[in-house]
Amino acid sequence: MSSTEVKRVLVLCGDCYHPAEMVIEGLRASVGSEFAFEVAPDGTLVELGETYAAVVIAKLNVSSPTDPLPWADARSDELLREFVMTGGGLVVIHGGTVGYQDAPSIRQLTGGKFLHHPEACEITFQPLEGFDLAAGTIAFAGLDEHYFVDIDGGQEIFLVSRSTHGEQPAGWTSSFGDGRVCVLTPGHEGAVWKHPEFKKIINKGLNWVTHG
Repeated sequence: MSSTEVKRVLVLCGDCYHPAEMVIEGLRASVGSEFAFEVAPDGTLVELGETYAAVVIAKLNVSSPTDPLPWADARSDELLREFVMTGGGLVVIHGGTVGYQDAPSIRQLTGGKFLHHPEACEITFQPLEGFDLAAGTIAFAGLDEHYFVDIDGGQEIFLVSRSTHGEQPAGWTSSFGDGRVCVLTPGHEGAVWKHPEFKKIINKGLNWVTHG
């Protein structure tokens, strides 16, 4: 893919807690014209192949806001694994870390899982020095859900979250085969999606997973 070619990104978003519109507007506001976002239809994945440069998962493992059945069936789980292993990019945001314990490939690719969160509170997100995805960004704060997560180990943590409830990893990366994965736990509140520093991090994450 040339540097001038538009990178198509398939976005799995929209559940009863996280509106699809907030996710898509946030993604589009974070990047330039080199990315084109398409919302995946409700239900399971059908195909990926070379059609897309990256996939974004920003919802719970449900088929739609009104259908609680998991979208990540065995075939979808395997499709996403093959996509990343052969060079595709994956960005997992906030709710995309929740409910995938029965999707072994997605769980492995994510490299961590959601445990719990307190009531929405003031959180400071601190980029860590020495990591490409943190370069050029500064700490930012806002009201959000403070996700507590269980990390597998081996990931590069470049962002941490701090509140009165403690400190947690909030952004990490890993590689699988020829593909790359970036995980971000902020993103419950619309104001966080609009924050300039979070938009920078999303932009960096998408560029990194697509080898930009």
